[in-house]
Amino acid sequence: KHFIGEHDFRNFSKADESATTYVRRMDACFIDEDSFGGGLCALNVVGSAFCWHQVRCMVAVLFLVGRGKLEEGDVAAFLDIGKHPNRPSYTMAREEPLLLHTCLYGRDSVGSKPFHLSPGARERIAGHLTGLLSDLRIR
Repeated sequence: KHFIGEHDFRNFSKADESATTYVRRMDACFIDEDSFGGGLCALNVVGSAFCWHQVRCMVAVLFLVGRGKLEEGDVAAFLDIGKHPNRPSYTMAREEPLLLHTCLYGRDSVGSKPFHLSPGARERIAGHLTGLLSDLRIR
């Protein structure tokens, strides 16, 4: 519930020199408990845009709350940049169990804005895809 609305997510993302703002709007954030059976849960996050590794950081902090290492109120406190101007120390959640389900842009999404990719982000994506291709060739 703390993530819903417009917030500065710099404490829930990886630093990015090309970012001009870390303010993002989350329209929904909820957990489907045991949605896959075997005790597996799904975190569903709906937003207008996301910071670099934002969802992985959100998951990491939620796991810490679930394990009793952080209080639920810490989530709201981390969103208050006045109280926490520097990113708290936690290990980002692993990427393997996280799955991007759906992306909607332009006319497909109610009230959405046209998709924009900054030159820095485009360069990072190209580098990542080149690395993946290289890994696949080696295998």
